[in-house]
Amino acid sequence: MAATSTPDLQGLLNEHPLSKHLRSQDADAFTTDSVLEIPEAHRAETFTTGTCEAFFARPPAVLVSRKAKTILAVYFLGPGFMGHRGIVHGGVLATLLDECCGGAAMCHFEATPRAKEALNSTKDDSANTPEFRSGAATVQLSLSFLAPVPTSSCIIVQATVDDGDVAQSSSSSRKIRVVAKLWSLPAFRAQDDVLCVKAQSIFIKPKGNRGAAL
Repeated sequence: MAATSTPDLQGLLNEHPLSKHLRSQDADAFTTDSVLEIPEAHRAETFTTGTCEAFFARPPAVLVSRKAKTILAVYFLGPGFMGHRGIVHGGVLATLLDECCGGAAMCHFEATPRAKEALNSTKDDSANTPEFRSGAATVQLSLSFLAPVPTSSCIIVQATVDDGDVAQSSSSSRKIRVVAKLWSLPAFRAQDDVLCVKAQSIFIKPKGNRGAAL
């Protein structure tokens, strides 16, 4: 499918019930075209924004809520992501789920008292640019594949920090659990979504890590 005939990803995101609910809970939720804020100088070196760029007809539409520690992302997956004929490769879905879960984890880590103190205390403005802010590393990613995702279709991913896990961990904890779901939108309509994958993950904030940021 040509890039000119791909659906309006931002429109799909805006009209989806998950997006409307998230915006009703967080007036400061914002949209972007990347789950992780990768500096332009490093985008070509990054798997999803560099290596895979040619296979994406257009960048994803992403809604970020730091308050809810949630990422919503809509992607269009063309034939270049095929595994079995006509079906998106499971490894592609795993990669996108991992990245969205990491984005949600970073919403949590950057909201901890220690992270806020570090950002507020710096005297060098360059330390607040994306390449100098905290990252998150995957410790565990468990997936349950429930239905195939057809190629040349859209998907929406929701990744959220586990509230129960946050309540049980200390404010300085370097480890957090994130849950996610992935739906296909075969007719490019929010009301036709099909739950395809469920994910559970554990992320850790590496000591001294300075990675991408939201």
